[in-house]
Amino acid sequence: GGYTYPDLFDVTVGECPPPPSPPAPVAEQACDETLAGTKGEDYRGCQTKTRSGRTCQNWDSQTPHRHGNRKEAKGSAGNNYCRNPDGEPTIWCYTTDPNKRWEFCDPLPESSAEEAGATCDSDVSCQDAAE
Repeated sequence: GGYTYPDLFDVTVGECPPPPSPPAPVAEQACDETLAGTKGEDYRGCQTKTRSGRTCQNWDSQTPHRHGNRKEAKGSAGNNYCRNPDGEPTIWCYTTDPNKRWEFCDPLPESSAEEAGATCDSDVSCQDAAE
């Protein structure tokens, strides 16, 4: 007798695993411009400009100013919102101006934050809800 080959149609294939679940959406919350805490330590607003109008440096960035406040700036991973991680008199940020390391900030006026429809993406950045 000769060798017999299995019938290809008799081969059973195992079930495919279910497709992976999509990633959970990033929670969005309205910008809270309340200067929470006595010095704004719990401020969770979306101000990205200093009192003089300079743009804030991203907390995850070390350019143009090197610093060690990345994890201390709560709710700031990946963004450049003003915060008060170290007990200064009020909220502040490092600036993108190489000649000015940091400056104090004022919260956004509630009306402008609402009119702009801004929402804070807790992990990314402020985005205009109209987009």
